[in-house]
Amino acid sequence: MSFANKIIPRLGQQADDSEWYVKAMYQSLNEYMADIEIAMARPQFTIAGITTVPGTPPIPTPVTAPVGQVSNKHIRLTYPEVKAAMFCGNGALTFPNLFKLFASKLMINFNNAYSSAIVSGITAFTFDAITPFTTMGTAFMTEITGIGAAGGMTPEIFHNSLSKYLDLAFKSIIPVTMPFVGMGLVPSGPFTGTIVIAFQQVALVW
Repeated sequence: MSFANKIIPRLGQQADDSEWYVKAMYQSLNEYMADIEIAMARPQFTIAGITTVPGTPPIPTPVTAPVGQVSNKHIRLTYPEVKAAMFCGNGALTFPNLFKLFASKLMINFNNAYSSAIVSGITAFTFDAITPFTTMGTAFMTEITGIGAAGGMTPEIFHNSLSKYLDLAFKSIIPVTMPFVGMGLVPSGPFTGTIVIAFQQVALVW
């Protein structure tokens, strides 16, 4: 489910609460993070290398398979963090701040890639989410400013645009290639190769 489908039903439901929108954003961003966790855990990332099948002589066997998965630490945005980003004193920075905050949580949440099919193993990795999320946060502000100036803004248009740019930011994270060492399962034997964490191939909406 898209971020827009999470937050739009929450709009305007607690008008007597001065922080209702902060609460809606906090809940929706964390649900979006949970969706990303599900998506990243699916076998999909390419592992490629050589499994050396024991023998006399040993038989090097090329292996390439989209079986890599990414685990998570169940990291979430806290309510004070979301509130601080939104109540920053400058409305033009509210959403860029949220983009950067979400990026920082992504980078803490996803640090290990693994496989248990074809090849068994695990490896640590790091990535830069701040740069693409900063870029897309700025692009989002540019788009909604233009729509607003033309008189065409509605809450639905605003949050569908926000949802679009959050997805674009995630998909714009530069792929990471890491060494991957483990045990080949099919065929059996020591495995040495690489795994490619390609964020653009992750299906965020289903």
